[in-house]
Amino acid sequence: MPFLVISIVPLLASAVLQVASGWIAFVSVLNTLCACVDLLLASSVLIQIPSTAIVRFKSWKIFWKEHDTGGQKRPL
Repeated sequence: MPFLVISIVPLLASAVLQVASGWIAFVSVLNTLCACVDLLLASSVLIQIPSTAIVRFKSWKIFWKEHDTGGQKRPL
């Protein structure tokens, strides 16, 4: 939802109202690029961390450890 409000709605409003603003275009493009980076980082986390892991965030670091799923032992 923030992506739509900050990136798309101002551009549509500018087009409808026929107002040309370089500042609105700059902010919209910058937010779009940041949203793209967020999606890339989230997908890399989802791909690299096992689905049974417990994930913890501490400031800018992400820690995870594999959760014991039950009585089965994994071979070393």
